[in-house]
Order: sequence, then structure tokens, then C-alpha cells
Amino acid sequence: MWDGLDQQATDRALDYRARNPSPPPPPNVSGWAQVGEILAAPFKGVGQGTLQTARNANAAAGVAGVSAIDPREDLDGYLEEQALSREGAALADPLLRRSIDRLKPDAQASTTASLVLQDAFRVLTKAGGYAVLGGAPGAIVGTGADEGVTGYLELRDKGVDPATAAQAGAVRGAATAAGVAAPVAGRTLLQSAGIIAATGPGSFMAEQAITRDILERARYPELAAEHDPFDPVGLGVSILVPAAFGGAVHLGRARAARRAEAEASPEAHPVEVLADSPEVRDAAHVAFQSQAADVAMLGNWADPQVRATHVQALDDAARAMDAGEPVRVSALEVDPVKAQRVAEEVGARLRAVDAELGALRSADVDASPAALVGDSPLIDPAPGTADAPPGPLQAIVDQVRQVLGIEPRARPSEAPSEGSPTMQRATRIATEHPQMPVRMDEGSPPSSAADLVQSMREETQRNRTEKRAFEAAVECFLRTGT
Repeated sequence: MWDGLDQQATDRALDYRARNPSPPPPPNVSGWAQVGEILAAPFKGVGQGTLQTARNANAAAGVAGVSAIDPREDLDGYLEEQALSREGAALADPLLRRSIDRLKPDAQASTTASLVLQDAFRVLTKAGGYAVLGGAPGAIVGTGADEGVTGYLELRDKGVDPATAAQAGAVRGAATAAGVAAPVAGRTLLQSAGIIAATGPGSFMAEQAITRDILERARYPELAAEHDPFDPVGLGVSILVPAAFGGAVHLGRARAARRAEAEASPEAHPVEVLADSPEVRDAAHVAFQSQAADVAMLGNWADPQVRATHVQALDDAARAMDAGEPVRVSALEVDPVKAQRVAEEVGARLRAVDAELGALRSADVDASPAALVGDSPLIDPAPGTADAPPGPLQAIVDQVRQVLGIEPRARPSEAPSEGSPTMQRATRIATEHPQMPVRMDEGSPPSSAADLVQSMREETQRNRTEKRAFEAAVECFLRTGT
């Protein structure tokens, strides 16, 4: 009713409303849809990057043509197959393009986080694939070239002329290659992080500014407005992609260093690692000493009385040897069967050594078992007690000698003189073999037999009180000969 009062004003209002419609209300997007878009963003980015690489390869095949025929053998077949490959590439390009468009982010449910994730995974998929083929250099060059061709094709899809699209694509490829190469220059993670922070956003902003200028000069203002140097999605991708690639590079370097270190120094065996511990070494020595004592026991080691007498004998022997005195033991339980076995083993060893004493026998040296066993401070009575009865240890040695058929030798009452049989044999050997090398002990250098006998004579003349030491030196010379 009221609109009829001023029809002209009503028509003007309706016309203005028709020419300036009010914007529709924003769609009501649920939070679950946004979460789903974030979760799907990495997978969509991987698929989108793979399809873009496939489309780029298809475009290259469409330009160059593909043929497995050698043109030198069949030129017509070669050209025909190339033409077929170009036709196939032309037919496959729209299919690949539609597949890529289907994986674009949802215009309503997408958020800044989902956009950053999808674009980052798209670029990282390409970088990972080229890294597998050519390492870090392959990732830098391959990803840059791939992104350059992708930018070219996207602008061509929007109607940009080939020259302008090629310029913008080259800028995009160079910026991507620089972003991937930046973290590789850092020797440590901290250095790479600093390089990424300094070059990542800067390269993106420079790329967007240069691309906008190229499109504006080519009179594509609408497309130029889409390139914002301060786009938060692009800035996030420019940091996330180099950071992920740099982390992968440093992880590979660390693995290579560990592998080289392992090859240079093989991993120590667990036993060797344990042996480095002083506590373990001490325990091993104690266990070895206990086992050695059990093996050497001439009785039943399970019998407490036998073990007690054996341990006491070892202690007495150790104290006597430390004091330089003859060894005497008070009591020792002996198993005759075990003693017989030990005696047989000693006899076998003495017979085995007999072959090595051929040189001494040929030199008229007494190398009989009796001479080799000789007198020992372990069984001789103490000085001044020549008629003392033998102790338990002396009785065991006498049993061993009896089994071997060796008669016990009486200990000489005094040191050999110049006319004693021992000294005569030594003089005869030195006369017949004056240059024969003689070594008194393992640590001393060898000397000739003549020099040794002469030095022993001089020593005896200088100090008559050391007859016992002189006898020991002569006996050592007669027994070993070296």
C-alpha cells in the first residue's frame, strides 16, 4: 500500500538492490570438517605432488616425443611413434589436470594450518623422490625444475601467454631450489636453522614480488593480485619445507658418520667391554686362581679336609718363596690315582722335551731326566739339616721320581771346585764349543761358553763365599746350554 505513494522511489530502490546484492552469509562449517581437512592435508599434498610430477613428465613427452625405435634403422617408424606419443600426451594432460584439481583444498573447510600442511607435503614429496634418485643435489635441481614447470602449466591453464608463463615459472623454480638448498649449506642443525630463518621467508617474498611484477607488465592484473608477498600460507611453507629437508639431510649425515666410525673401529665384544672394568678383572683373577688350585689339587677337591690342606700348602709355599726359604708343608692329603696320573703327564712332557735336547746331548751335556729334575729349593732341606727327614711335598716328588724311574740325587755338600765333575764338564764343553751361545736367563743377552766359564772362574776367585751362587750358575749352564 505504501509503495504506491512513491512508485519512482520504489523502482530506484529495487534497481539498486538488484545491482548491488548483499553478500551471502558465510557457510557454517563444523569443527569436525576442519579437523578432517587438516588430517587429510598431508595425503592430499602427497597425491597432488605426485600427479604434478606425472603431468610435467607427460608435458615433456608431448613436446619432445618418445620413441624406442632407432631413427638410423627406421626413420619413418621413429617419427610415427613420436607423433603417437605426442597425441597420447595431449589426451592425458586434461585427465591429469582434473585429478590435480580434485585434490585441491576444500574452499570452505580448509584453514591456514591445512593449507600449509598440504602445500608443504606437496613440495616435500617431490624433494624426497628426487633425493632418492640423485641425493641432495638431485633434490635441489629436480625439485626446482619440477616446480618451475608446474608454475608454467598452472599459468597456462589460466590463459597466460607462454612467454610470460615461462618467466614466472622460472622465478618459482629458482626460489624453490634456493629454499631446498639453503639448509644443506649448514654444517650443524643450529646453522641450518639460522639459514632457514634468514632465507626461507625472504626467498618467498622475493618470488611473489617478482612474479607480480611480471604479470602486471604482461597486463594480467587479476592474476598479479593473487601473488601476495605476505601470504601466511606461503611464508609457512617457505619455513616448513626447508626445515624438514634440512632435518633429513642432517639425519643422513649423522647415520653416515656413525657407519664410518663403526667401520673404522669395530664394535667391541661384550666380553671385552666387561674386561675393561677393574672389578670384573679382579673377580676373574680370583676365580681363575680358585680354578687353577682345584685343577692342581692332588686329591678329591670336594673333600673339605683335602681342600683345607691344599690351601694351607699353597699359603706355606707362597710365604716361603717370598722369604727365599725352602718350601715345607705340614700335611697334604694325596689321592694315589691322581698322583699317578700327574706323574704320567710329567713323564710325557719330559719325553717330549728330550727331542729338543739333542744338541746338548751331542755336546756331551748331561740331559737325562735325573739331571733335568735335579735339586730344587722346593724339596731340599734347609741348610745345616741335610739328614732331616723329607716332608710331605718331598715324599710326593719321590713318588713321581719312582714312577718315572729316576733315582733321587743327593745334594752336594759344598760348591764345585776347579776339579769337580761339574766344573770339568763345563770346561770341556767350553773348550770344544767356545762360541756356543749361552743365556743365563731370559732377560740377559747371550754370551759365549768360553767367556762365561772364564767369568765364573774370576768371580769365584774374587769371592769364595759365594760358592752356592757359583754352583747354581754352572748347573744352569749344564742344563740349558742356551
